[in-house]
Amino acid sequence: MMNWPLFVLAMALTLVLLGAAASVLRYRLWSTAARTRRVVDASDLELPPPLPIQPIAADLVALGFRRLGEAGQPELAAQVGPAQIWYFVDKPGTSCAGVFSVGTRSQVVVYSWFDDRAVIVTAYPHGEHIDAPDFRFHTVSSSVVDAYRHHQEQIPDFAARYGPPSRLVEMQEVLRLDALYNRTFARRRQRPILLRELRVPFFQLYLIAVALALFAALQVFHLPLMPVLLGTALLVAPAVALFVVTRRRQRGH
Repeated sequence: MMNWPLFVLAMALTLVLLGAAASVLRYRLWSTAARTRRVVDASDLELPPPLPIQPIAADLVALGFRRLGEAGQPELAAQVGPAQIWYFVDKPGTSCAGVFSVGTRSQVVVYSWFDDRAVIVTAYPHGEHIDAPDFRFHTVSSSVVDAYRHHQEQIPDFAARYGPPSRLVEMQEVLRLDALYNRTFARRRQRPILLRELRVPFFQLYLIAVALALFAALQVFHLPLMPVLLGTALLVAPAVALFVVTRRRQRGH
């Protein structure tokens, strides 16, 4: 006779593992594609920024940035046009801002390079928080002005280790560095996203493990019901609280 509780737990375990494997596979495929992603200069078309990103572009101009050009992935041209990202450079010529849309959301990413070895990135209003010796990615959600100010505050630290930031005043150089970023840093940029996706299956695996322990305690070792239930509650309650707090922080970020 089939043991239905064990069957249900086995099926749940299988589904959770398949979901986690799918997330890892998507990450691997995206990372592999990013290493060879090609962005082509479309500046000669002089396409105006689309309406959704014009407010961010205006904020950059107010900060002293000038428009450098635009570029896009050829494979996306049929759907969204030949340009998908508009580039602006600040007055010193050492910080470049890429403005683009992600779905219905507008985004700007400001970055500064240091001798092809290290890069500082500041995103507004969404992004990650990564602190590595050669790769700093911060997110500021308050305003473009605050994002640029924060970005400028990071430069002296990297300049002390890698020398002055590179000049980013020509589209050819900007696109070359974009390709370098895709080969060197894009995978690390996506890693926190993967880890967030895996939080749910990790939590589910923990609950399944607790359920298996509960089943074994009652059905195999025939332990008293109330102490087993109390122990189960002590195992589950902190994990649930931690999961809820983490999810709230993630949504707030």
